[in-house]
Amino acid sequence: LNTRRFARSKAENALRKVLSFPAKGRSSDHEERVCVVVRTYSYHLDEPFSIRMFLDAFQKMENENFELLLVQTDATYYGDLTRVVMDSDDPRIRVLFFSYLPVFDMRDAGYIVTDNAISRCSPTARWLLVTNGDNKYDKKFLNAVLRTEDDPQPSNGDVDIIGYDWYSRYVVQQRVCDRLERMDAKLNTLTETETDLGCNILRLHRWQEENVRFSAPEIPQNSRQDGHVVEHLRKKGWSFRIIHDALFDHVPNAHACYEMGLVWLASNSKCIEPWMAVTLALEHLASVY
Repeated sequence: LNTRRFARSKAENALRKVLSFPAKGRSSDHEERVCVVVRTYSYHLDEPFSIRMFLDAFQKMENENFELLLVQTDATYYGDLTRVVMDSDDPRIRVLFFSYLPVFDMRDAGYIVTDNAISRCSPTARWLLVTNGDNKYDKKFLNAVLRTEDDPQPSNGDVDIIGYDWYSRYVVQQRVCDRLERMDAKLNTLTETETDLGCNILRLHRWQEENVRFSAPEIPQNSRQDGHVVEHLRKKGWSFRIIHDALFDHVPNAHACYEMGLVWLASNSKCIEPWMAVTLALEHLASVY
């Protein structure tokens, strides 16, 4: 056995899975495929909310009929991205490579590259979800588009936008104990400041027919293109259904921290290990007394 040839063949097969056109989803043909465009950059390799965590969550989705397109949004070195996708060993997940990647700036925020990625969704896709590679999803998130043999029309009917409420670090200030007890999610109103990139599933064909783009001239270019686009679509008459169930976390936030056994450090808006929280508490007590 030529071990070198075997290793090379195995690597080539794995690379083909990453770069090839996605195979059909594993679910029934009665369901509609979701094209998930994942904006990512090198910091998403960092724990606890990493691109590996993101891919693992999607591989556990109850609705398996999706394709996942990873796109790097800036020119920062991201050496392990292809390796991460190869390790997932999933033909539904692939990386998009573009010859030009801009240096990140708050005005563009990677949305020109995002528009290019959306144009690569497969012809069989019917829905679009655009999100970031460090966000956190519940396994039921894609179920709203499901079709079954008993009920070939999903509960969303002919709506163009399916929105969810979500957890965010940007919440109305509460007493700490109240925040821990209630853990309120934000209501999705499909307005610029009250929606989020990753909590809306959009009808892809209408998006394509109307040539919707995050980088379009009518969309303010100020790093909040996601909210501007969703509000723009609502004002244009896109029909919608809001599901008042928070199955999405825009991380970092307190809810996501506690679910992962971490502690929310509100002063810095980040999650820390419990031992670090104890250390900080003791240091604070020592400074007071």
